[in-house]
Amino acid sequence: NGELRRFEADGNDWDALHVGGQTTYLQFLSGNRFQWTLNIEDGKSSAWNHYPNAEGIIYHNSTLYFVAKVTRTLFILDLNDMTYTSERT
Repeated sequence: NGELRRFEADGNDWDALHVGGQTTYLQFLSGNRFQWTLNIEDGKSSAWNHYPNAEGIIYHNSTLYFVAKVTRTLFILDLNDMTYTSERT
């Protein structure tokens, strides 16, 4: 039931994950839009309301895919446009 997190490393060398960075959380907005927020509570609320028990995440061509098991919903996030669609599975 946890929030979906994104970590952006400060570096890009072999040790990029060890030098720090910023964690943000997926928050769905109205109009099939989303944002990455620094507020973990907003991320938790969004997970609870929209994508409980998310798993099976994959990234391809600026698109992020993941499934919410409880609602049997596939979420498709366009990371360029910051919009999403969903399909019931």
